[in-house]
Amino acid sequence: MYTPTCEPANSTFRFTNGIAALGDLLYLSGKLNNTDEEDDYGHSLVITYAERLVNDQWRFLKFDSWVNVAMVRFIGPKSFLGYMSEEGNVVLRRVGEGAGDEKYMERIPGAGLNWEDSVGYGYMTQLRQIGKHLYACGTSGQVYKRTGLHKWAHMDKGILGKPGDEVFWIPNDINGPHESAIYLAGSISTTGLPPFLFFWNGKAWRKVAVPEVAGYFTRIFAESESRIWLCGHNGTLLLGNADDGFKSLSTVEDNQLFTSITMFNGMVYLGSNLGPFVYDPNQPDDGIRPLKTPLNPPLKDVHSVDAKDGILWMIGSKDLARFDGTDWQRIEIPVNPKIV
Repeated sequence: MYTPTCEPANSTFRFTNGIAALGDLLYLSGKLNNTDEEDDYGHSLVITYAERLVNDQWRFLKFDSWVNVAMVRFIGPKSFLGYMSEEGNVVLRRVGEGAGDEKYMERIPGAGLNWEDSVGYGYMTQLRQIGKHLYACGTSGQVYKRTGLHKWAHMDKGILGKPGDEVFWIPNDINGPHESAIYLAGSISTTGLPPFLFFWNGKAWRKVAVPEVAGYFTRIFAESESRIWLCGHNGTLLLGNADDGFKSLSTVEDNQLFTSITMFNGMVYLGSNLGPFVYDPNQPDDGIRPLKTPLNPPLKDVHSVDAKDGILWMIGSKDLARFDGTDWQRIEIPVNPKIV
């Protein structure tokens, strides 16, 4: 299923996703650039950037016949890097001191479209740790909870569609402050509109009303139980919760496609197709503003933002930068041309 390599075959590559596991440790997914269209779709790179290491900062794994859609750091008695394909295959690889070669290759039964046991619900979209468990979501309203080694159980009663339905849920994200307060957000059918938001209270799902101006949702950030952030299409940025409702923080001038959201030092940072943006909850009248940094050239290509241990990370297809609250630094990426 995968071919490990020490470098990306001397080919330039691009990042497609990324998360901060620690302040100085990133897990990223990507693709090689020197491939034809068919192979480009069928492979993924799983990349580790360990800033603390001097001579071995970058490590690469190349997965064939694998389209990586989500990554997670799964923390329990042991720590694992988890990554999931669109077909619902999951790899959990032990990380940290004494990790050795411990890894597990698991299958979410029935998920995906092209596996032997695929029911036809559609592709998977997101994998997250909420509380002590991993949760995965996908097209047609699929939601699964990992209950143990090689054990994934449906928890989508009332929202799971039927294969072949013309109208169905497409969740883009699942997240929440704990396992009795989980949000599922995305769009309906393939049109992208209208958006939807569901809430799990530990017993059942219910649909949550959202402002009419909201575009489809891409990501959820759980600041606390009462402060849930949603971002998405057409400059969508919402704040609220399932009990008190959600308020739109966007204006009619906002038309970005926000693809990622995080908080750092009290500020909300957003990745988008138009570059990074920032929103100050204490200065709402300032609105959602383009993020200005001293980096030259400016950050223009940012699809993922994340913060951990006092470090904010900005990840684009060909760009990578960090901010410690005082100084900005652009990270040189091996093989790829320097950004000038």
